[in-house]
Amino acid sequence: MVSPRVLVLTGAPETFERDAWIALFDAGAGAALSHDTALALWKLPGFELRPIHVTHNRPQLIVPIDARSVYHRSRLWPEHHRLLLNDLPVVSPTRALFDKANEGKIHELRLERVINNAWARRLTSGADLAAMSAEWCKRGRNGTVFMRAYLVRHPIDWQPPESNLEGRFLQLIVDAGFPEPRKQRDVGDHAAWIGRVDFTDPDLPLIGEIQSDLFHTAPLDRESDAKRIERLNAAGFHVEQFKEFDVWHDRNAVIEQWRNGREIARKLRRNPA
Repeated sequence: MVSPRVLVLTGAPETFERDAWIALFDAGAGAALSHDTALALWKLPGFELRPIHVTHNRPQLIVPIDARSVYHRSRLWPEHHRLLLNDLPVVSPTRALFDKANEGKIHELRLERVINNAWARRLTSGADLAAMSAEWCKRGRNGTVFMRAYLVRHPIDWQPPESNLEGRFLQLIVDAGFPEPRKQRDVGDHAAWIGRVDFTDPDLPLIGEIQSDLFHTAPLDRESDAKRIERLNAAGFHVEQFKEFDVWHDRNAVIEQWRNGREIARKLRRNPA
């Protein structure tokens, strides 16, 4: 007997799955793995399976069996917030993100990166986050202000960065106080599509392209980039190219280059060729 509600067969190997089921059975019907444990099961980096977090909706508090388990009681516990993952009941990735916001133990910048990461991996979406917010966010609940502000900054059709390099660039620009650039946008002129660019300014005809060391160093790559930039300039855009090294190691250079690019684009919009 490992708890007043759970018996374990003698000799059963001590695995995560065994301990997870002990905690789930101890919490009662309808319980599910949640919080850090759920995010780890959904393969989001930075979270651990243990201690095992379990959420339930029983009216009374439940004392954990030991320090290996953490129990959470929730009044909002609809069935569609829970899924089966490898036969284990687990909260959905979207619900786990909101639970972390409610917990209040994670820095807001880190939480935003986690949400962006889950979105990029298609574990959640703008529609999923908006639907959960409508159910979950209410006055007085921890994390409500942050989640509502996040959804204002990231509308349903927002596209998360497709790489760590793009994410780093985006964070530099936003932290510097500029409007958040739009990512992976298709652009063209009056006659044809030119291509997909890394970033566009939301207010000005400014394009930002990151020259990664992997894809933009060969002569043919540089020649192709030059032709595309020529077409973009002819279509009325100003293009700023950023070196991968600067994005990772020279924050001030990137910010100053983007600021200068916005000034050029502003003049270009006032005085088109």
